Amino acid sequence: QMTSAGILLWFRWLVIAGIAVYLVFMGLILSYSYTNVDYSEDVVIVLGAGVTNGKVSKVLQNRLDACTDYYHKNSNIHIVVSGGLTRLKDGTEADAMAKYLVSHGIPENIIITEDKSQSTLENYKFTRQVRESQTIRQYSIVFETIYFHIFPAQKYAAYCGFDYAHAVS
Repeated sequence: QMTSAGILLWFRWLVIAGIAVYLVFMGLILSYSYTNVDYSEDVVIVLGAGVTNGKVSKVLQNRLDACTDYYHKNSNIHIVVSGGLTRLKDGTEADAMAKYLVSHGIPENIIITEDKSQSTLENYKFTRQVRESQTIRQYSIVFETIYFHIFPAQKYAAYCGFDYAHAVS
């Protein structure tokens, strides 16, 4: 049987281990949470983040607004809106994202919709397929995401062979 002193010692070590894991995790997030965009990229990929009844979520709106800001600094780009998840009956997340961008002054002819993905990895895989079907092989991308999502988004972009920068919205 454990004594109360033994339980207290075990609890202290558990708390210390929890704090250490938290600090390592936060260090990873912070080390990847800077923007390294130089506004020379060829393609902006906006990763989906929720649409309900045709209205983009606040997180997704922030990404789309950041994309609009990017467009005003480099209008010589294509924008890929990527997302198939939705609660819409008559469209996808990518459709709602494209409509939002057009309503905020982005020309429709530079927006490419990727509407099959159900995850971040699929966002990149299907975006690559869409772009390659247009015979554009080499291009640099910037992706819009939020702080806690940078690490996996970077890893998936690298896995799919993208030359990328990232922006945090």
